[in-house]
Amino acid sequence: MELQGRYAITEEDSTVGELEVSGWGPYIRFRALCTSRRRELLRLAVRCERRLIPIGVLTPSGSGWLLDRRFSPESLRRMGIVSIDGCCILGSAEARWIAAEKPEAPVEDAELQQLFCGLQGVLTRQEGEQTLLAVPLEADAPFPAMPIFCFMEVEEISGKLYGIFRLEQGKLRMKEA
Repeated sequence: MELQGRYAITEEDSTVGELEVSGWGPYIRFRALCTSRRRELLRLAVRCERRLIPIGVLTPSGSGWLLDRRFSPESLRRMGIVSIDGCCILGSAEARWIAAEKPEAPVEDAELQQLFCGLQGVLTRQEGEQTLLAVPLEADAPFPAMPIFCFMEVEEISGKLYGIFRLEQGKLRMKEA
């Protein structure tokens, strides 16, 4: 796993800082310094194989924000970080989303499971008793879940559009007004 290097940190398509990944004895050190106009809890996330994986909370430092963390290679593998394709700042609402390794897992119905099986870049989060699945809506990729399109809400997460599906006890639910 070769992660060492320097990576631009983006926020809303602008470069706002830099993440430096380097060896630190048996650990891998993630040191980031960036700026942001937001005044809320901010997290730094890395992009790995089309997934967004939060790695820690940014803390105020001088006129910017700082993250300085060390991870063992094994803990990075468990988190799913095997490469770094970029990194970005997440606000508190965005940071609740995590990469869904098996987006079909919370779905009870076998036919519906097939619609979610193998989808890339899907995010998930818990909202009370509901599990939310966010499927990226990309212009160059067809939307595979046409039979359940009516259950979807559209939401922007980190500047990209996603189709949000709500599941409760494995069954699709419509959002309550």
